[in-house]
This record gives sequence, structure tokens and C-alpha cells, in this order.
Amino acid sequence: MRLSPAAAATIAAYGGLIFWFSWVDVYDRHFFDRGVLILLYNLLRIVFAGAIAWLIYAPGAAILRVISGSERAASLGPTERYVLAFLTGAGFWHALLFGIGFAGGYTKPVAIGLSVATLILSGRHLGACLHKIGGSLRSVRQQAGSLWWLCCTAVFALYIAIKVVYPDGSNDYYTHYFYYYVDVIRNGSLAPNEAWYHFYYSKGWGLYFLAMLLSDPLAPQLVAATFVFTAASAVTLILTRLAPGTRLPWIGTALYLGLQIFTPNPLDFAGAAGWAELAKGHELSAALFMGLFWIATRLVEGVAEPRPWLAAAVAATVASVLVTAEMAAIIGTFFVLLAMYGAAAGRWRLGRGTLACATVAGVVLLFVLGINYAATGIPSDQLLLVFWPLVDLTKVARWGVLNEVLWQHFGLSGFAQQRTPVGWSAVRQLYRDLRLDLLWPIGAFGAAGALCAIIGRQNRRGRFTAPPRQAFIVCAVVFVASVAPFIAILGAGALQALSVYRFTSFAFGPTLCAVLLLCAAFPFASSKAAGASAGVILALVLSGETGKHGREMRAGIPMLSGSALSFATGRVSIAQAYQDTGWPGRYPWGGIYPAMETVWKVVGRGTPIYSFNLQSYCMLPDCRVLRWDDTRTIPEFETVLFGTDDEAVAAVKRAGIDFFFYSTQLADLPSGISTPIVLAPIFRPDAIADHFGIKWTDGTSYLLTWRDRSVRPLDDAFLAVYRRQVARSPIAASFPVVAWREVFEHFKASGLRPYRLPW
Repeated sequence: MRLSPAAAATIAAYGGLIFWFSWVDVYDRHFFDRGVLILLYNLLRIVFAGAIAWLIYAPGAAILRVISGSERAASLGPTERYVLAFLTGAGFWHALLFGIGFAGGYTKPVAIGLSVATLILSGRHLGACLHKIGGSLRSVRQQAGSLWWLCCTAVFALYIAIKVVYPDGSNDYYTHYFYYYVDVIRNGSLAPNEAWYHFYYSKGWGLYFLAMLLSDPLAPQLVAATFVFTAASAVTLILTRLAPGTRLPWIGTALYLGLQIFTPNPLDFAGAAGWAELAKGHELSAALFMGLFWIATRLVEGVAEPRPWLAAAVAATVASVLVTAEMAAIIGTFFVLLAMYGAAAGRWRLGRGTLACATVAGVVLLFVLGINYAATGIPSDQLLLVFWPLVDLTKVARWGVLNEVLWQHFGLSGFAQQRTPVGWSAVRQLYRDLRLDLLWPIGAFGAAGALCAIIGRQNRRGRFTAPPRQAFIVCAVVFVASVAPFIAILGAGALQALSVYRFTSFAFGPTLCAVLLLCAAFPFASSKAAGASAGVILALVLSGETGKHGREMRAGIPMLSGSALSFATGRVSIAQAYQDTGWPGRYPWGGIYPAMETVWKVVGRGTPIYSFNLQSYCMLPDCRVLRWDDTRTIPEFETVLFGTDDEAVAAVKRAGIDFFFYSTQLADLPSGISTPIVLAPIFRPDAIADHFGIKWTDGTSYLLTWRDRSVRPLDDAFLAVYRRQVARSPIAASFPVVAWREVFEHFKASGLRPYRLPW
């Protein structure tokens, strides 16, 4: 294969980039450093994100050329070709990496080999794209106009600085998402690990693991960014067909990225983790669904050659279900309803194609459930109550998470009991989950314009009946019909509403396009009027957002104005960036609770620390904090609860745990002490001093260890506070000790087989 000089230089530069990440190892060795090294590190991370985008796109482009032929693939517009190839490549990579992960192939040599081979094999196409890129950018700039080009460029730069480069994450990312990622990399495999329930959620995020192997633990944000930018391209393509010759596509692109920079929850969820956090996997699902929605609008409208579109749809469906198994219900219903529409309209080719996509979603879901059952004995942790009679508890116990699975069963039973009837609350939840609480100002402005168009009989000029708009309306209606039952069922209970709100970030893109379609129907008399209306749209969105989250918006200004820039330019270290999250609604210590840095130094890297507190975040390199429910802690937890003192001590030591972290400050938070281990005899206030002593303390936080290894004993002051906080602990009050004992007595008498549990 003959490569152009530009392609050869790009491949060589990529090799140097990967070598630099491995040789310098900024996250592990320079976590506390500032200066030029961090500036260079962030610049190279941005370059690496571009490399990831190519690695995803290249195999997809090759697959589409094989399926539809080189000439037909080349006949697509450049942006259309990129998005279709990216979606196809995403399906290819996620399926490939899923298999490699279960084969134990998540190693650096495998990752380097895969990425370098992909670059070399796509070298000729890379050279051609590099040759055309300058002209393509000039063409895009001319289409956008100077003002909107500058606007989109500014939003793009802000998004990169704040969401992509700056260490992202919040509460639950610090306690279990991140731990699952690093455990997968440490083990080199997708086999179930300490962050136990993430096996059911996150094992399909293969591109995250590939990027981490090639760079470092901050790589997931870079991968997610490539997906978000691809989804933004899909938004641009949709609006280009809905409102050709206008600036609306650029308004939509700016809003799609800009409104995802600051993403607080609704006010009744304030303080919890927000949505659109790139370090998690929700935005992979959101971007993939945005791509599927775009493809659906084109299929409904009618394309001359459907094969590349259907191939991309199938690949994106595979990726979506592997990334988030629950998306199979949304995607399957969406495509089934489109198939029904195709059948009703006599469009059999549309019906067959969309039905094939729905079938693929179902087949991949069954495959994932089968893998789950084979590996863990549980098909799905969220459907634990449904599958309970089939659960293989022997396999669960062998994994060491029997107590955690029982706690999950107890919690899901509580959710079921507290579920509210479908009614007004479900409608309100649908309104929020569709992100209409954020986008309603655009909808109100557009509705006024659409009403003017109707009154003025503007419809005669095709403002509402143009084929692209008809196709979009069909897909939008089908989308709402697909999502509404899911939200009504899962979001009806207050305890699940927040999780559903974060999960439904995939609704943001389609809803944004829908409300902007109303603006497209506005009868603009001139380009100046259109520009003025665009300004009104932006002003309405900002005023609506500020009105809803006024205090939070003002508190977030430091991030917009300084925090992200300080890290990007190297004025602060990775450690400082984690400690200053920059956004309101989060704990002031960010991702590193102050005392944990000293604790980390005392116990040494990689040493397990059992924490009594949920918010004892520790994003330091190789910091292993174990928390009840979030991670596998003590496999024989029932022995600690109900055994003799000697048996309990032996069970804890067999789990490899010698250190325990306890903070009186954190125990005074509403979550209080977050582990039921305080109910065990050896940890009760009247007995803990007999078994444990203090290894280190600052007077507020305590590192406890076995009494014979401690520096000094627990004093009366500690015991008085500990007794008070145990008595006030929500989990100590709610944990079903009597029922727990009954369950394990039943298991001892009858064996590890599912039965109707006491709760």
C-alpha cells in the first residue's frame, strides 16, 4: 500500500503520541504537577481525540464502501458520509472489543496493535481526506457565514475546554464508575470485578477501555466527545433539510453543544449528579440514538440507495444495545412503530428495513442477557425481581457479591412498593425527560411563528408539507410514542425518577430539532429578520435557563470564566482540577476528600480502604476505596454480622481489608454512615475499641486498623461521636437485620437457591 507523505507523517505522529502518553504517564506520575507539562498534556489529549474519531470512522467507511460500492458511498455529502461511517465504525468497534474484552485481551500491546493497524490500512483514505480537509472547512465557513462560524467556533472551544479537557465527573462517577474502568484495565478483562453492578451497565464501553489503554484514565471524556460532535453533525444535517438556505442548522449546532456545557438537574433533583457528563456512558447512548433518529428521518423521507443507511442503522443499533442494554426497549419500539407506519403507508422497503433494525436490537439484548447469566448467574440486575427465580446464587456467592445482590433485591422491592400510579406525575416526568423544561422558550417562540404562518396561509409554499418535514414529524411522533411508556413505567416512582432523567439525555437532540422545526416554519421576510429571530431564540433560551437555574448559573460562572482555562493552560494540576469541580450542587472537595490524600500516602497505593462514608472520594492514582453496595467489599459479610467476634475478624481479613476510613464530618451529612457494617458486633460503639485503633487522624477523619497494628486506641471523645452518628445513620435504621439473618439461615438449611425473600 502506497501512502501519501501527509498520511505517512500522520501515522508516524500517532505512534509518537502513543509513546509519549506511555513514557511520560502524566496521570500516574505527574498528578500534582503544574506548568508546561500539563499544557502540553492537554493539547496532546485534544489531538488524541481527533485520532480516536478517525479510528472509529475509518473501518466504518471501509464497510460502507464494501456494502454500497465506492461510487455510491462517494456520492453522499461529506458530512453525511462521515456520520454514517462513524456510526458504522462504532458498531464494528464495540462488537470487536466486546469479544476481545471477554477473551482477556485488554492489554496495551493489543490496543496499540489494533489502532496502528487501523491507521495503516486506512492510510490511503486518510491521505485523501487530509488533502480535502482545507477546502471542506472553507466551504462550511462560507455556508455558515462569518457570524455563525465565529459563534459555533466559540461554543466548540468552550465545550472542549470545559467538558472534554477538564476532569469531569461527580458523585457516582467518583464512587463506582471510575473504579469499574480502572478495574477492567488492571485485570485486562471484562470478567466481573469489584465494581460489581457495572458489569451489567458498562462492560460494552469498549472504546473507553481502548482509549484508556492507549493514554490514561481521563480518556473516556475524549471518546465521548467524538460521539457528541458526531451527534451535533447529525443535528446539523437534520436542520439543513428542514430549513435549507437558513442559519437554523448553525443555531441548532451551537445550541446542541452549548446547552450541554452546563447541565444541572431540575430543582427537585438539585445536588445530585447532573446529566451530559462525558466520563459516563450516557452520552454514547445519546449520540448513537441521535444518529439513528437522523437515519430514520432519511429512510422515511426516502433515499435512492438505502443500503448504506440501513447498514449504519444496524451497526449503531448493535453499539447502542452493547453500550446500554436498556436502549433495546427504546430502539426496538421506535423501529417497530416505524415498520408499522411503513406497512400502513404501503412502503414495504421501509417496513422491512426498520423491522430488521428492531430485530437486531432484540437479538443483541438476548445475547447480552445470556452473557450476563453465564458470567454472573443474573441476566439483569435492574430486572432482578423479574428474573429472581432463575438466578444462580451459587455463582453469585462465588463472585463474592451475594450480600450486595440481596441488598439490590431489597432496594428494588422498595422501589416497586413506592411506585406511584401513572398520572400527572408521569406527564410531568415526560416533560422533563424530553428536556422541554430547558427548551420550552424555543418551542414557545416557534409556536408563535408557526401560528403566524398558518394564519398567513404560508403553508401553500410548503412550509409544513415538504417531504423532509413530513418525514421528521413522523419520526418525532414515533419517538415520543416509544419513550413515553418507558418513562411512565420507570419514572413514576420518585426513587427512580433521577436515574431516568439522566438516562434520557438521548431525548435532548430530537427534542431540540423538533422545537427548532417550529422556528423553521416562521415566515421570515428577509435574511435580516431571520438573523434577528435567531438572536431572539438564543436570548429566550438563556433567559429560560437563567430563570430556572438562576443561582446555579451564577455559581457556575467561575468555571466558564476561569477554572477550565486554568487547567487547560497548566496553571493548576490534575489534582487541583479534581478538587475544584467548578460547578454548583457538588461537594466543595470535588473528587478528592481532603483527608484521603494523607490516608492514601499512609496505606500506600493499591491498598484497599473500607470507607464508612459515601462521599470519601479519592480520585488519586491507585486509590482503592471500598464502599458498601458500590463495590464488592467482604464476601462473607453475613459472618461479620452474625458470627462470633473471631469469625468476623477472620472474614474481614480474608477479604484483604486492614484499613477503615471514617469521617465525623461526612457522617453528619444527610447520607450519614453509609454502611450497615456498624451493626456488626465488632463494629458496634460498645465494642469497636476492643478490636480497632487509630492509625492516623486529623481530629475529624480517622484511619482505623486492627488494634495490634494501631498507633493509639480509640478514645472516649471518638466513641461518643461514633455512638451518636451510628444511632442517626439512615442505613443502620433501615437495614433489615432480622430478615437478613432469616435469609442466611434458610440458605444454610436449604442451599443457595432463590425463594420468596422476607421483604
